[in-house]
Amino acid sequence: MVDAWLVEAMASYNADSLANKDGYRGLIQMPGATIEQILHWTLESLPDEILIGLDADNKRPHLAEVDDAFQGAEYEDGMFAGEGYVLDDATIVNRGDSFSVHHVPEEWTDGIFTESRGPRGGRFIHWLHT
Repeated sequence: MVDAWLVEAMASYNADSLANKDGYRGLIQMPGATIEQILHWTLESLPDEILIGLDADNKRPHLAEVDDAFQGAEYEDGMFAGEGYVLDDATIVNRGDSFSVHHVPEEWTDGIFTESRGPRGGRFIHWLHT
C-alpha cells in the first residue's frame, strides 16, 4: 500500500496535469507502488544518483477513461514504444555520481534488441535519472 503522503502528492500532480493537459504530447501511467519504489531507491542511494530503466507491462493496458480525460490538444499517438501500457517494471541500472551514472550507449547494442523496444531497440522503454 502506498503511503498517504505520496497518494496526496500524486493526486495533486494529476490534478495539475489535467488542468494543463493541452501542453502534453504523450501519456504514461505508472502505479503508485512503482513510484514509491523508485523514491525509496533514490533516497536510499543518496548522495549518489541512480539510473533506472522502465518497461511497460504488456498485460496491463492504460485505463481508457484516464487516457480520454488527459488527452489534450497537443496529444500525439504513437510517440514511444510501450505506449498504451502501464509502466510497472523498474530496474536500477547504475549508481554513482552524476558523471559516472550512465548506461551502455545504445549504439553498442544495435541489432541486439528488437524494434518493439523503441526506435533504437534499447534495453528499456524509458530511462529515469535521479
